[in-house]
Amino acid sequence: MEENFDSEKTQEMPVLNLEEVLKDEIKKLKEKEERYKKLLFLMHRSKEQQEEFEKISDEIIKVKHNIANIEKHR
Repeated sequence: MEENFDSEKTQEMPVLNLEEVLKDEIKKLKEKEERYKKLLFLMHRSKEQQEEFEKISDEIIKVKHNIANIEKHR
């Protein structure tokens, strides 16, 4: 996932061009950081939704058991 600079290529570059390359790399890293933050948010959100789903599923099972018990005692 990491991109490495080609050292021979960067040694041949004039300083101004190297600055542009570094600015471009910084921009790419910031974009990756933003994607990473979004993924973390989505993963956290997904985990919360999974926990909510499990909680609701448990409640549904309890209600079904209660209904079955009520019907048994009729």
